[in-house]
Amino acid sequence: MNTDFEIKAERLIIRSDLVLSRVAELQKRIGQLDLSAVSQLDLSAVKALDSAGIALLLTLQQELKGSLSIISPPAHLVTLLGLYNLESQFKLDEQPE
Repeated sequence: MNTDFEIKAERLIIRSDLVLSRVAELQKRIGQLDLSAVSQLDLSAVKALDSAGIALLLTLQQELKGSLSIISPPAHLVTLLGLYNLESQFKLDEQPE
């Protein structure tokens, strides 16, 4: 069982920090998944995120044709998106369904 992420229905749940030292491996492993049904990205377990994590989110957004909603974004993600002027690139849902 993978503890870094899992897919439940239309939601990709990420439990790993999205930082430079982890993103390349995560991107490779997530890239092997069928994401065709995914429309939500749950980041409630993410404790650390940097610009490499933002790049991974943008890549996922592009692969999913812009239909990605981020569930429970960490506060520092919201801050980074503001600093990079990327707030409009993602739909942020503060509360999980």
